[in-house]
Amino acid sequence: MTMIELAELAGVSQSTVSLVLNGKADGRISSDLKIKIEHLAEKHNYRVNQAARKLRSREKNLIGIAMTVPYTASYGTRIASLQSKLNKLDYRGVFGFWEDLSQIPDTINRILELGVDALICWDYHKCLEKERVPITLYEQHREDYDCVLVDYEDYSAKLIEYILKMNHLKVGFIGHLDKENPNLRSNHLLQQLPSHGIEIRPEWIKHATGELKSGYESFSELMKNKDRPTLIVTPSDIIAQGIYYKANELGMRIPNDMSIIGGDNMDICDFLVPKLSSFSINEDKLDSALIELVVRRLKKPDSPRETISVGVDFIERESCIQM
Repeated sequence: MTMIELAELAGVSQSTVSLVLNGKADGRISSDLKIKIEHLAEKHNYRVNQAARKLRSREKNLIGIAMTVPYTASYGTRIASLQSKLNKLDYRGVFGFWEDLSQIPDTINRILELGVDALICWDYHKCLEKERVPITLYEQHREDYDCVLVDYEDYSAKLIEYILKMNHLKVGFIGHLDKENPNLRSNHLLQQLPSHGIEIRPEWIKHATGELKSGYESFSELMKNKDRPTLIVTPSDIIAQGIYYKANELGMRIPNDMSIIGGDNMDICDFLVPKLSSFSINEDKLDSALIELVVRRLKKPDSPRETISVGVDFIERESCIQM
């Protein structure tokens, strides 16, 4: 049923129906007529076309969210969380994904073509500099943008404290390494380790994407060294799982032959053998901060740029032995 048909059924003008259904009838239309129109709308299951309404008023309330392809269930949870938080504020999320950094411009262009009001981007790319919509970055720190970060200083401090407590002085690292879009947690950790008397050689540092296979292959390469670290740190529990598989193939025992520490406290941590020590990252706080910054920027476009850092908690399990 259209609004015109509803108006004919009620014996009133279309504008009268519009006032009632858009909550603007008070003081303009009698209560009896208002109740009659509302009753007819409910009876015939009529709903206001919000999309058309916003299009006419040029108010879309769309937030673009550009991120890497969801490799794990945790990404699905984050997508649902972001959409839910936006819905509560009468916004809608439009998602786009890339498999590698070269696809970022195309992903962002596809989102912006839909006329979004603002953009949340999981990474930085120079193509963002030409855009005029408000942009909030996740896990990247740029002075010209609002940013939301995992507190990398808190992460490094807690991890180094634990490494020293367990007396591991030879540490390897397997994780995402990219000079153009560095992972702040990883970079800060790699810079801090030597200043605390912890040895971390270049041949013990291996690049890996967030896939299990990549962790498996990178650990294989690292293990070709005759002199090896006693502990492997990775910012990804999926990478850690790949390390577990390769260690098992090599007949290695974790943690006796090699200790492992993961990075995002996924459910898999409690089901690996031994259970994986990892970091709990408060994704709900991170998602809330992303929404807070992007909505604030829409309402107050001239307000100062802001960076929000969210702390982490270390969850000790069984994958790291004291030396």
